[in-house]
Amino acid sequence: MRPSALKIIILLTCLVGISDAAWAQIDTSARARRAAEDTFAIPDPVAAKPGDPKKKKSILDYDIVYDALDSIPSSPDNSIIELYNQGVIEYGSMKIEAGYIRIEFEKAEIYASGLPDSTGKMTQKPIFVEAGKTYRADEMRYNFETGKARINKVITQEGEGFLHGEKVKKTGGAAFFVKNAAYTTCSHEHPHFRIRTPKAKVIPGEKVVTQFAFLELFDIPTPLMLPFGFFPTTDKRKSGIIIPTYGSSQYRGYFLKNGGFYWAASDYLDLSVTGDVYTKGGFGLQGQSNYKVRYNFNGNFNVRYNLLKYGREEFESVVPGAYDNRSDFSVTWSHRQDAKANPYYNFSANVNIATTQFYQITSINPDQVLQNRLNSSVSFSRRWAGKPYSLNVTLNHSQNNQTKDMTLTLPQVNFSVNRMFPFKSEGGIVGKKKWYEEIGITYTANAKNQIQTRMDKPLFTETVFRDSSRMGMQHSIPISANYKVFKFFVFNPSINFTERWYPNKLEYAFDPELNRVVVRDTLNGFFANRDFNANANLSTKLYGLWRYRGFLRAIRHVMTPTVGLSYRPDFSTPFWGYYQEIQSDTLGNTTLVNPYSRGVYGSAGQGLNGAITFGVQNTLEAKVRSKSDSTGLKKIKLLERFSLNGSYNMAAEEFKLSTIRMAASSSMFDRLITLNYNATLDPYAFDEGLNRRINDYAIGKGQGLFRLTSQRFTAGTRLDANSFKSKDKKKDKKEEEDQTDPNQAAALGITEGDIDYYRLPGYVDFNVPWSLNLNYNLSYTKNGATDPVVRQSMDISGDMDLTQGWKVGFRTGYDFEAQDFTFTSFNFYRDLHCWTMSCSWVPFGFQQSYMLTIRVKSSILQDLKLERRRGVGDFQR
Repeated sequence: MRPSALKIIILLTCLVGISDAAWAQIDTSARARRAAEDTFAIPDPVAAKPGDPKKKKSILDYDIVYDALDSIPSSPDNSIIELYNQGVIEYGSMKIEAGYIRIEFEKAEIYASGLPDSTGKMTQKPIFVEAGKTYRADEMRYNFETGKARINKVITQEGEGFLHGEKVKKTGGAAFFVKNAAYTTCSHEHPHFRIRTPKAKVIPGEKVVTQFAFLELFDIPTPLMLPFGFFPTTDKRKSGIIIPTYGSSQYRGYFLKNGGFYWAASDYLDLSVTGDVYTKGGFGLQGQSNYKVRYNFNGNFNVRYNLLKYGREEFESVVPGAYDNRSDFSVTWSHRQDAKANPYYNFSANVNIATTQFYQITSINPDQVLQNRLNSSVSFSRRWAGKPYSLNVTLNHSQNNQTKDMTLTLPQVNFSVNRMFPFKSEGGIVGKKKWYEEIGITYTANAKNQIQTRMDKPLFTETVFRDSSRMGMQHSIPISANYKVFKFFVFNPSINFTERWYPNKLEYAFDPELNRVVVRDTLNGFFANRDFNANANLSTKLYGLWRYRGFLRAIRHVMTPTVGLSYRPDFSTPFWGYYQEIQSDTLGNTTLVNPYSRGVYGSAGQGLNGAITFGVQNTLEAKVRSKSDSTGLKKIKLLERFSLNGSYNMAAEEFKLSTIRMAASSSMFDRLITLNYNATLDPYAFDEGLNRRINDYAIGKGQGLFRLTSQRFTAGTRLDANSFKSKDKKKDKKEEEDQTDPNQAAALGITEGDIDYYRLPGYVDFNVPWSLNLNYNLSYTKNGATDPVVRQSMDISGDMDLTQGWKVGFRTGYDFEAQDFTFTSFNFYRDLHCWTMSCSWVPFGFQQSYMLTIRVKSSILQDLKLERRRGVGDFQR
């Protein structure tokens, strides 16, 4: 403590005759030093004597620290001190901030209120903080000996809500009583809605209990009343009953939905069980659980079952679709491990299993309705510190909702070793590398048990696992190197060895009655199937540059040609013993069959392959003058990719030349529009009389250089408010937004903190956020002599923020072949500060439905809502 401060305290002690004093802690700031000098304490009026009983705490138990921005006048005897402008006083866990504060030491009371500004408006209203709770008020009195307080027009936060009160009486304990109270989840000083009550008792951090209460919207009382109110404000979860919502459906009758029980099992786990019931039949059950252990893992599990029943069965023969009775279910599970939990072990799960029409019936979410394939994966991975290998075990599920095919992999194991260079010098490379030091080896082992079945068949039965299960193991050892030769070329030789292990294989026989080859038996045992191949590729880059004068300054063409050789023996010869030669007809002809055709990893290939592979890839770029670029030039891509790829098998007896695969992609207007094109060209002719390809080139049969068998063209664009602005304008707009005066709206009379629902008078914003996505798809397929199949469609989606609180979105499309619209939906969202309004509408189709909801944002008043919906079965079909 500074000597001057010590002298002042000693002098005051002598003048008033007290024996003890309290002072504030010293700080380096000027305001803190002033607060220390203004620290004051009042003596205990009766000195304690030996043997007296322990007295209750007095004000001397804590330091009193106070400060103000303007002045701190006091009475002659220092029993009353006043603080003007941004006054602050602290005593223990209590703190008061206000424009005006008066401390009366004899009464042990503090009075606080605001200060009027030049217009007479009260500013710097008191803010009272005690034990972590904050109260805003117009004026207040506080006794710092008893802890009691009287507060006028208080606002305090309780849990997710706010409590307003005309008069508050705070007892010495934790509870306080409020007269003319109002509870709301609106954060505004003058809320948009509130639940009014004459009296309320508040136990901070636990609950708010009221007398009879009624709902008030925009200061207008409503007839919605309750005999009493109970609002839990605890931060901890509590178990309890979930109140169902009610409504009616045209075809399913009256209903109660989402009613059940919530169980807060612990801080790490919860469970909710809810159900739906309809008066005309049908019901639904749902169980959902969430779990989380901080810094370890988190996830959720959800299972749903629905019995859909609507219409009358006797009408089905007269009006198709007038009756439906079906059961659907779904199971979802998501589990994520925190990256900090363990760097070497990881467990994750993403499960999504459902019946074929579950989402089409129960959801109007486009992403769920339009998904044709559902996939699931549960995986465990293991890495070893300082080791080059890793292990991964997964359980996979895949289902096609159109074909009803389902594939289960139970399990799939992968063990891999990173690429190693066994001939690399251990002491580091000195000088030029040796050719053998570039040789790298990788090892991968895979094993899996795969079950292929259908969704309409029982799954967990002995016949499914016996007849549909395929299992095996595969070892892969690729050996490769990379060399730069003749200065401009890259040479990549490689050898690949693959070995497959199977527990069974097929045995074929000729059936004279059927006059064809049939599977006679399945042989069990240990069977190995091996193959290998060798490849060598040579590639380079060729550059072409043309320079011009004027707006177009240069064009650059980059061509990357690739040529390679590949070799694979004919593993169908008797030397390898993998294929079985068997009689194929009554004439005595024979054919080769593959006993490993059902192998989960395939089999060694049939036929000698000695092919020359070739390909070329092109890119085309241009440089043009640009004022926006610091260099004065701008590079644009005219053709991002144009490639041709194929092969010529010198060892094949026929059809030596493969089909030619062509791909091209580009973009326009600074990637505003993207274009993609893919095509397959067949160099061989097609004989319509034989209805098959023949080993003659198409050009020789007058069918052109190539036959176009398939092609696909897609074009897409995404437009938004910034799509047509230059970079400089986007930057200027951002800077303008950053420099916007935050008090502009308040100056025009809009309540502080409120959303500008109707925009400022005379101001229209033409730069509202919006986006529009357009995608065009065209495909062409021609197989043999059949007529070509042309599919053409367009998808459109977008959204727009009409104002800061209004958002509109839509999604639709048109199938030109079917001449009908695809799945169409509209979504509307309105932010009403403490309320939200949302509407989802599917105007036509099987999912024709709508749902309109107006509700309070806060979850504590989630049942305070208005909801109207019509869904599947509610519209005439």
